[in-house]
Amino acid sequence: MLLSLLSELDMRMLEMMLGDLDQLGVRMPHLLFVNALLLEGKKVKFVAATLQGPALNWWNAKVATMGLETVNQMPWTEMKQMMTAEFCPIEEVQRMEHELWNLKVKEYNIVAYTHRFNELALMCPRMVELERVKVDAYIRGLTDNIKGEVTSSKPANLNEVMRMAHKLMEQKLQARDERILEGKKRKWESFQSGNSSSKSNHKDNSRQTL
Repeated sequence: MLLSLLSELDMRMLEMMLGDLDQLGVRMPHLLFVNALLLEGKKVKFVAATLQGPALNWWNAKVATMGLETVNQMPWTEMKQMMTAEFCPIEEVQRMEHELWNLKVKEYNIVAYTHRFNELALMCPRMVELERVKVDAYIRGLTDNIKGEVTSSKPANLNEVMRMAHKLMEQKLQARDERILEGKKRKWESFQSGNSSSKSNHKDNSRQTL
């Protein structure tokens, strides 16, 4: 029900704006966040009700200029654009675009990479406006151990490439863990074998002495 009324893009945008960007002066309890956004027409009113500090002052000025009725009927997309323009200066947008261009998987943590990629792609739409460009940008940041397989599969969209990348990374990490475990097992067996040989030689030497 929720997904039919609120796009995944808007959900991520709100989570970032109302959850992560504390400088906006917004508090967003998770349950209230979900319940209040079930109805499309409630988005602007709910977001406005959560504003505090500088963000609230900014919104009150908009209400005074545009009128309460006008702002209450404003589409969510328009309010989202206004908030982005006001609280994400061009320098910050450029910083995020640079981060997106250079984003890489770190320590094989594909989950963290995907999460950050989605955030940056959302805030830097001009860099990844086309789906093909977005797919290529995501693949560019993958580790070499899965990049080739993902590229050769020619995924049709971002969701497909993400699913494949996560699956391949999980398989690679599982295989790596199994190799590490096998290596430790062999070392232990070698250690045990060495101990047995040492004890046997010690007994032989004791007999010869007697």
